[in-house]
Amino acid sequence: MTRTTTADTAPIRERPRKPRRSGKISHRYGQIGSLSHGTMLAEDLIPTFADEIERLLKCQPKSFKRKEYRRLINYAKSVMRSGFSNSDYHDDVLDKLFDALSDFSPPYCYFGANEGDWSDYGFWPCLDDIERSIRFSDLSEVPDYYRGEILLINDHGNATLLIKTSKTRIQDIWAIV
Repeated sequence: MTRTTTADTAPIRERPRKPRRSGKISHRYGQIGSLSHGTMLAEDLIPTFADEIERLLKCQPKSFKRKEYRRLINYAKSVMRSGFSNSDYHDDVLDKLFDALSDFSPPYCYFGANEGDWSDYGFWPCLDDIERSIRFSDLSEVPDYYRGEILLINDHGNATLLIKTSKTRIQDIWAIV
């Protein structure tokens, strides 16, 4: 779902929002990595972001509240149908789409521009925040009583975020190899 066109203008989030922290996995998350690359044009970003929200809604459990997100998708589609004539609407829609996609960010990740390439939008980990709080080099270092997220980083730099919910239950959340 990556689009490539020339970069122009779009709102840039200078610093990612505070990363999400989870205690319990409550819904399906966006996939870490690029969603749109090489463009900052509203006419490229709005449909891509709206489509991603629509895709993510299909992955959610039945109990997930969809109404607010469906309204946003309909609003984005109405702005797209209007022919992108008013840039104030573009900024408003993009800001709301960024907020909605942030709701689907995996734990310790943010939705926004990649710090190394401002035209590369997607879900990105905040490794600095993680390393200060939950980093381990091996599962044997994790105390039996500990419950919560665990970041394992091996000697090659590969990172895996896990969640420990009981003495024996550990579940993968995401991995970067």
